[in-house]
Amino acid sequence: AVGAVAGGVAAEPLRWLPPRRGEGHLARLLTLLALAEPGGRAGLASWLTAVGERLKARSAVLLVTDAAEEPADWAPQLDALARHRVDLRMFQVYDRRELEMEGSRPIQLYSPETGAPLPVDPVAMRALFGEEAARFLAEVGEAVQQRRGLRYLVEAEADPVPILSRFLRGMP
Repeated sequence: AVGAVAGGVAAEPLRWLPPRRGEGHLARLLTLLALAEPGGRAGLASWLTAVGERLKARSAVLLVTDAAEEPADWAPQLDALARHRVDLRMFQVYDRRELEMEGSRPIQLYSPETGAPLPVDPVAMRALFGEEAARFLAEVGEAVQQRRGLRYLVEAEADPVPILSRFLRGMP
């Protein structure tokens, strides 16, 4: 039996599909997944808490997310899943162009605290940004691995077949 939970925005309520079997259920499951639209802040901590409260011991969780929230904010919720021996597989979706800061024209940002202008030169920031992105990806991977989960990095534009093949064979 397979169930699903979808919710890509913190303000949006989670949509639950209880575990069932059969072709009709498969159609509902695929529809739920097809209608899920990512955007905004997902609120992974509250999502993991809500899902963890409904799971039976030894369940499996396949989480598709960009994990673009501080791991310190949501990783503690993984501890509860690990205690219940939940088999966690995180598919962390990323856009290579964002991580490499491909843009070359200067941009203008503004401080959220003061409103002061913060000019950014992408060419000058590229190396520093790449180091920070690599640190963040490693931190997410470590948070999942420390709790007996597997994390799969999924480039948004990549062919998903090799990743799904690794997943189905139980490989990281």
